Amino acid sequence: MSRSSLQAFLVSLEKDLSKSSKAYRSQTADRRTNHFVFLPRLFIQEIKKEFEVRNILALFGKAQVQKHLEDGAYKILAACQANAKTFKKTREVIVVSNQHFIKVTLNEAINPKSNAENPNFDNFTKLKKLYTNELNSFVLGLNSFLKEEYGRRLNKTVKDGYYDKEQGRYISSGLMKEGKTEVDKGADLVEGGHMEGEGILESRIADAIDTAVNKNYTSKAKREVLMSNLQQLGIDLEIVRNDSTEDFTITAESRAGNQKAGFASAQAKDKLMRQLRAAIERLNNKTPIAGLKGSDSPAQRYEKKATKAVLTKFTKVKGVTVSKIPKVKNSTRSAGTSKKGKLTKNPALNLGKVAVPKVKLPSPKAQKSPYSIASYIGIFNQQLPGVIAKNMVPPALQYQTGRFASSVRVTDIAQTAQGFPSVGYTYMRNPYETFEQGNAQGSVNRDPRKLIDKSIREIATQFAIGRFYTRRV
Repeated sequence: MSRSSLQAFLVSLEKDLSKSSKAYRSQTADRRTNHFVFLPRLFIQEIKKEFEVRNILALFGKAQVQKHLEDGAYKILAACQANAKTFKKTREVIVVSNQHFIKVTLNEAINPKSNAENPNFDNFTKLKKLYTNELNSFVLGLNSFLKEEYGRRLNKTVKDGYYDKEQGRYISSGLMKEGKTEVDKGADLVEGGHMEGEGILESRIADAIDTAVNKNYTSKAKREVLMSNLQQLGIDLEIVRNDSTEDFTITAESRAGNQKAGFASAQAKDKLMRQLRAAIERLNNKTPIAGLKGSDSPAQRYEKKATKAVLTKFTKVKGVTVSKIPKVKNSTRSAGTSKKGKLTKNPALNLGKVAVPKVKLPSPKAQKSPYSIASYIGIFNQQLPGVIAKNMVPPALQYQTGRFASSVRVTDIAQTAQGFPSVGYTYMRNPYETFEQGNAQGSVNRDPRKLIDKSIREIATQFAIGRFYTRRV
């Protein structure tokens, strides 16, 4: 990787991230696989945060208020369950629910009637229809109840902060405070927020980096050099989404909490942008940067050429397999070429010091047939039961009968829009799905998807696949 190519990468990334997230949200995030999860008990805790912002926590603790909140939360759940049934009449939808929760999934799918740049269905907007009307009724009803019973109305929240005369702008604290305008819709109290780590900004930055890396650094070695150089330049990628799927999970979230999370993400992005611009400036001034990795030196290129020359002869020997021939990337004008393109005398090469990889004589039955990525499905399914059983230790699900471990199967290996493999799998969802986050007994540590993802990745290390995603089908 040359210094100029690293600089070009950073300039491209900075330019992409300088754009508004609005287009990414509407054309990409909202059209990917989206899940909506609603649990009345968690919903009531989000309402508690809104009471806290308005300094009326004392009212929240009253039995009459708790009863009103619980009744309203379960009405929202019932409305979501009824509306989910109407969804099934128009397109495929996955619904898992009981008397205490609901989870609705709309998978990424093409809308045949769409002429948009991205013709996929807008899943986020569709899922909002599950709860919007009932949420509006809940918030207006709660406001009326509090006014009638306690003489306290709910006002909309506004951003807290101050006006800085020197900068000539309003400086936000990242917090919300109660304003003076009365609430008039559900979103004044509760918003559809993304689960932690799945925010629009985190996902957009991850996609921007993936796109730039795939375009400029096709090999795994080059990507490793790139990440090392970013670290040396002081670029912190902690804001980048780092999980095994491209899905988004929506939950009912306190408006104050959702806005606070958005403010924190915006601050992290500003920090990343400052780091990118500082790195571009450092690369511009041509000053050597300690620890920065670059392209092969002339000596390294000569050694690779010599190794290649020796190993190439062995490829013609019948029954001999050469493990690896190094690729040699010439500079714009190699050291052994004159300006006019005529060959000049090359420096002497000490072939005796070149490390030549061992060659291996194959057995009579051995064949050289490279696998396509999809052909790994059989290998995954052969090894998964044993690997999962080994990984079923606390705090994850624990091995007992072996039913869960033997039920996990890889069903397909597709490709994401960014070109990465996406491994689809299934497992015995009854009774184990209840441990997925967002479900009745949902747990971060006992989530079956986390265990399966870990096991698939453990098996995948033998294939050198690189970055890939996993998804439950």
